[in-house]
Amino acid sequence: MGLDKFMVRAILAAVSLLLSAGQAAVAADTVALSGLHAVGNQISNSAGQDLFLHGVNRSGTEYACIQGWGIFDGPSDQSMVDGIQSWNANAIRVPLNEDCWLGINSSSSYIGAAYQSAIVAYVKLITANNLVVILDLHWNAPGTQQATGQEPMPDADHASAFWSSVAGAFKNNSAVVFDLYNEPYPERVISDSGMGWSCWQNGGNSCPGLGYTAVGMQSLVNTVRAAGADNLIMLGGLAYANDLSQWLAYKPADSQNNLAASWHMYQGNTCGDSSCWISQVAPVLAQVPLVTGEFGSSNCDTGFLDSLWSFLESNDQGYLAWTWDTWGDNCSTYALIDDYDGAPSAYGAHYQAHLVNLPWIFLPPNEVQNPGFDSGVLVPWVFTAKSSLLGSAAIDSTTYQSGSDSARITVNVGLGTTTAGYEELQQSGLPLVAGRSYTLSFWAKSSSSRNAQVLLQRCRRSEPDFWAEHVLAAVQLQLHCRHQHRERGAAVRAGCDDLEQGLDR
Repeated sequence: MGLDKFMVRAILAAVSLLLSAGQAAVAADTVALSGLHAVGNQISNSAGQDLFLHGVNRSGTEYACIQGWGIFDGPSDQSMVDGIQSWNANAIRVPLNEDCWLGINSSSSYIGAAYQSAIVAYVKLITANNLVVILDLHWNAPGTQQATGQEPMPDADHASAFWSSVAGAFKNNSAVVFDLYNEPYPERVISDSGMGWSCWQNGGNSCPGLGYTAVGMQSLVNTVRAAGADNLIMLGGLAYANDLSQWLAYKPADSQNNLAASWHMYQGNTCGDSSCWISQVAPVLAQVPLVTGEFGSSNCDTGFLDSLWSFLESNDQGYLAWTWDTWGDNCSTYALIDDYDGAPSAYGAHYQAHLVNLPWIFLPPNEVQNPGFDSGVLVPWVFTAKSSLLGSAAIDSTTYQSGSDSARITVNVGLGTTTAGYEELQQSGLPLVAGRSYTLSFWAKSSSSRNAQVLLQRCRRSEPDFWAEHVLAAVQLQLHCRHQHRERGAAVRAGCDDLEQGLDR
């Protein structure tokens, strides 16, 4: 995807087109955790960077209110946020209670307006600290029953009203993600996984035997969008969000095309080893973003945790541990901390040590093929003379910036020649993705003072080819590609309508 032009004698080395320019060296405070949206199988921010979400669940807001003794279990102020940030976490999942938000089925003073205002302020505090908030419907109940736990499916009596209200409250905060239902498990009641997926998608008559009318994920997605919210939506599968086997087949339609899969992985779950992850989970995360909203090991098995993190990170997907609470130091409690200032429990120490060195954005693959010419041949680069001058291009194994080779372009200019010309080394047809940012960088030098340029060409059937930008040697070009046009005959298939030049060296 680069068009690289050189005059006279030039050596070109290590052309690279790096998606998002993401790497561990990117400072966390330079990564905006807002404008979250799905791009392919990644969650991107407003700058087009692919985010690596890693964080914690903060339990309490699903049970304290309905039990009548508060809204939060532990602090909910800046000190709590500071403690979480001290682990280099960038996302907090906040479980909510249906009755408490709607102010129904309880005489508790911690429900209704009091609960809503507290949650709104809590989310505002967290996102103001450049953290992502994932809100999930955690505890629910149909009719006049109190929401003191979770049902197999969201209930038609209240869940739609809940999400209409929650979506309306947070639709203007693009750092907030909606996880529509914590852990569906209708198949455990229906005793039929096939019907379970139909129930999951459609609710209503597709859910026989639940004892109440369920609302399906399609209806809840529609409810969120009808509230005017285009926030990213997460959807957990069956078996307490552990089974994603039919997630793609039953994926709801979304007018915003802004859905992610939610997956829960506790040691001992049915889909609990790498063979199942590869067969069931990998096909899903290949097509849509996946967030492991909860994970844990009840016996502090660090080997299991390491293998889980390795699987997710190798597929560029994020995860959040259960839970940032002080419930004791026993592994079976899944409590990550001994104190809300961030002091880890014996269970949480391994996760803390892992989190502190993680980047906030993923380093995407280099989309340029044979970028450093170290294959020993120019292919797939193509050399073309763009003037009447004679020229050539060849691999040079004696002079290079890094690796083992470079590409040497030679232009033969006869005495007395005044006609300007240039030679071109190009590569075309790279698979850019609309909505992502790209950084194009290169190294070059020449035998005399000449410009070495990297240019990007946009081609449309209705417009002539034209050069969009050029940069001098060792200057990086930042692109924000919003539309993709792949048309024959163009040296670059980018379709980038919005190009910006960066000056980082």
